[in-house]
Amino acid sequence: KHRKKIEEFLIKLVTGKATEIDFNSDTPTLSIYTKKPSKKRKNDEENGIENAKDNALFMIDNTPSDQDRLDVPTYGTRFEKVLQEKSEDAVVEDKNTSNPGPKLNCFNCLGNHNLRDCPEPRNHMAINKNRKEFTARSGPKCVRYHIDEDSRFDQFKPGVLSAELRKALGLADNQLPKHIY
Repeated sequence: KHRKKIEEFLIKLVTGKATEIDFNSDTPTLSIYTKKPSKKRKNDEENGIENAKDNALFMIDNTPSDQDRLDVPTYGTRFEKVLQEKSEDAVVEDKNTSNPGPKLNCFNCLGNHNLRDCPEPRNHMAINKNRKEFTARSGPKCVRYHIDEDSRFDQFKPGVLSAELRKALGLADNQLPKHIY
């Protein structure tokens, strides 16, 4: 509907033929200054900075450059000493002593691969035996909280209201709380 008007307006704007009559004061879409810029504004434009008093979030760069160089910000340092590079001897020692990651374990042939990648035929007796030995070696990771004998919450029973709670709710011995109804 308004496409033609917009295209005509943009053509006038780009070619520099736009006048004050072309702009409705009702629609604050674009600010065009037909007056000559002041000396201060001219200096700012020469430096590549558009005066941005109204909108401090953005800056219009009037002097673009073809530089690929980006200015990387520098930050303050917390520590003055830097870690020294490791010598070659230390690197060799680290490779020998470091853990290369989780060791794969085939329960069938005890090789360094997964059970599903084992080239040998499956021996279910050996798999079960090796799996039990592996779990016995690794031990229990953590104790489940509901198996722990000296629990902090033994005095609480689900669905049972204690005498203190009945008193706090203002209930008689034969009354049920309102949330049950």
